[in-house]
Amino acid sequence: MADTEYYWALIGSDGSAHVYGSDDCPFIACGRQSPALPLAIQCKSSAEARRVARTLQPIADSLPRGADHTQILAAFDIPPVRTLLEDEASFYAIVIGSPPGIHRTAESAARAEGSFRYRIRRQTTSFWTALAFMIVKGIAQRMPPMLTYNEIGENPTQSGVDSLADQLHHSLTVSSQTSPTISTPSRTSLPSPSPGSSFLTSSASQRSSALPSTSPSSSEAVVSPIIYSHVRNLRGVISSNYYPTSTARIRHLARPLGDLAARYLASHGYGSEAVDRIIEAHRRAHSNEELIMFLAGQGMSVNEAKFLLVLVDLRDTVPR
Repeated sequence: MADTEYYWALIGSDGSAHVYGSDDCPFIACGRQSPALPLAIQCKSSAEARRVARTLQPIADSLPRGADHTQILAAFDIPPVRTLLEDEASFYAIVIGSPPGIHRTAESAARAEGSFRYRIRRQTTSFWTALAFMIVKGIAQRMPPMLTYNEIGENPTQSGVDSLADQLHHSLTVSSQTSPTISTPSRTSLPSPSPGSSFLTSSASQRSSALPSTSPSSSEAVVSPIIYSHVRNLRGVISSNYYPTSTARIRHLARPLGDLAARYLASHGYGSEAVDRIIEAHRRAHSNEELIMFLAGQGMSVNEAKFLLVLVDLRDTVPR
């Protein structure tokens, strides 16, 4: 690790991305009153720095002038950005420092903070968490909901899960003045529909009668956030999206595997890097067994790899 030569990818500075050496990053204003962009990201090689710059700069260019943190978060919250850098031991998001940005080592973060008396930082294993923290300037109330296995561990304790659920619930809670309080209906058996009646209508009336009134409840309701899609690499889920996102790009990218496999990979949140790796492995493998073992070695479960191959084998038999 000590022999690694680091580089800086500078995003959103003057309409173009720049790559600088470890000690050559230019001055960037820091603190909560400074704009979210430009943003410096420390990289482990010049090639990685160029890849980061190529990925993020077009998104920064698409933002309207004077975009606020919500617009910037929405623009960057896409699978290619979430999975841009593999989750690792630590990312250090330094809001007040020289340079401010996402550092990759504790030593670099400590040097950046230097003699600053007031420090705003976050250490995390997730690149997306670090990036979001920098965009919102460390203001906890502005952070989007985060749900990653790397944040709570591979075998999370119940207390850790409860703590994360509390954070998500707090971020999704709305005022009772603008929206009715939602309570969990009690479990009751559904009645059998009478002849000539619609089961859907009966179910709808059941749900309607279970809805609470708009008056504020004396006890706080438990809210379960709706997950629209996960974000995955070959090792598993790394984060989740709490609003609809398009799968068209990944479906198009995965088309060489057939429509069913492409839909499967897109709907399950696989990123472009994982899809490219699967396509290349499928092209090179001499047998299904060889491909399954390769994917298993990359982190995909054997059962999932087998099912994916079933979908690939159906590509020429299913009409489009």
